[in-house]
Amino acid sequence: MSIGTSTEKDHDHSSALKLWKAVITQAVVDSYSDKRHDRLPVSRWLVNDDFETVCGLAQVEPYPIKKCLAEILKEDGSIRALVLGRKMIAELEQS
Repeated sequence: MSIGTSTEKDHDHSSALKLWKAVITQAVVDSYSDKRHDRLPVSRWLVNDDFETVCGLAQVEPYPIKKCLAEILKEDGSIRALVLGRKMIAELEQS
């Protein structure tokens, strides 16, 4: 039995990154929803300090994420919003 090995720490760090990227991914999915009640919390979250905190924990730059989410939200659940959102999710998965 080992406690606190670097492998365990690396795994914990990797899991935490995946968790926070999943939070951002869910916001992206909500932002291109055709339901206003899904999009509204995302628009509020973008102006909250928690947004930058989550981006930091996910190790992604907040400004490009915020800019893209704002653009998706502006599209009001259109096909273009869906395309932009899926592209953003693919980029998040690659980072």
